[in-house]
Amino acid sequence: MSSLLKEYSRTLRLGNIETLIDKVEYQNREQYVTDLMKLIIEERNKNRVDRLIRKAGFPSIKTLDNYEFAPITFPEGLDKETLLDLDFAGNKENILMLGAVGTGNYRKNLVMERN
Repeated sequence: MSSLLKEYSRTLRLGNIETLIDKVEYQNREQYVTDLMKLIIEERNKNRVDRLIRKAGFPSIKTLDNYEFAPITFPEGLDKETLLDLDFAGNKENILMLGAVGTGNYRKNLVMERN
């Protein structure tokens, strides 16, 4: 993208246009500009909705779908399925989750509370 085009896109507040230019197929000028503007509007609407959702402060729903259980060492008689089935709660047993910051103990706790 030329420096002049970058400058114009900044002036017109079209900052993401450089990523969208290559996504539009060129058939004629009117079609190209129309499709490009449509993409810009869709991108802005998507960003607006994302921004409003973040600003609203809705709680994020955490799941264990992409959680990595490999580094966890379970005590004898306990495994991932037992933990997720909440068998310990039916037996009126407590569970202690230890780990460094960022290892996902809070996420596991939230998921188990929902179940």
